[in-house]
Amino acid sequence: MGLLTKLFGEKKETEVVEFECGHANLRPRWDNASDIGHEDRASHFVCEGCGNTFAPADAKILREAAFARLRN
Repeated sequence: MGLLTKLFGEKKETEVVEFECGHANLRPRWDNASDIGHEDRASHFVCEGCGNTFAPADAKILREAAFARLRN
C-alpha cells in the first residue's frame, strides 16, 4: 500500500452518464465579419450543450422543436 493510497484511498471507478441533448441553446457563427450580428446571415450554428454544428435550415427546425417542448 503506497503513501498516496493511504492518504486518498483506493481509486474509484467513474460512472459515465450519457444524455440526449435537446439542442436548445444554438449560437450563430459567421464566416464574414460584416455579417456578425445578422442572424439570418449566419453560416452555421453551434450547440452550446454538445458542441455539434448545424446548418441554418437545421437550426431553425431544432429551435422550433425546442420552443414546442418548452411550451408543453
